[in-house]
Amino acid sequence: MNLMSANLQGCNFSGMKLKKISFERANLTDANFAGATLESISFHDALLKNANFQKASIRHSGFSKAEVPESIVV
Repeated sequence: MNLMSANLQGCNFSGMKLKKISFERANLTDANFAGATLESISFHDALLKNANFQKASIRHSGFSKAEVPESIVV
């Protein structure tokens, strides 16, 4: 799925199973990925300010050039 350059500010992806998605250059400010399963996801050059990745399972995914200030990754 291609969500390149999409404005997804504040979207709730918590608990979802996401696979083979491109969030390249997307605005994911305040997005919630808590408890999500993320596989083969591209966050290349995405804005992830204040994004929540608590207890997310992340495999085969890339964050190159992504802006991640104040994001929660535990």
